Amino acid sequence: MKFRFPIVIIDEDFRSENSSGLGIRAMAEAIEREGFEVLGVTSYGDLSQFAQQQSRASAFVLSIDDEEFSPGPDLDPAVVTLRSFIQEVRRKNEDVPIYIYGETKTSRHLP
Repeated sequence: MKFRFPIVIIDEDFRSENSSGLGIRAMAEAIEREGFEVLGVTSYGDLSQFAQQQSRASAFVLSIDDEEFSPGPDLDPAVVTLRSFIQEVRRKNEDVPIYIYGETKTSRHLP
């Protein structure tokens, strides 16, 4: 019996034919060529339910595009959602790697 622990890639464009979707799928294919199982999903919906269902994941790659951030002085809703996701995953597994995949300017939006 072989146990599989996939790398979960979360990107709203994972199944889209736009350039973002093509790029994230190319990355997923490269990871698969290295012998890893990849599970691509378009959202994580209810955070606690998603984290529980994906408890066998060996890593998460969360894709965030610059368009998901809104201008303003307050803490961005995309950052709040990202923090909630990380907290929920950490509640289930403190050590699983979580990677943020974004555009060159994405890091400017993250505190």
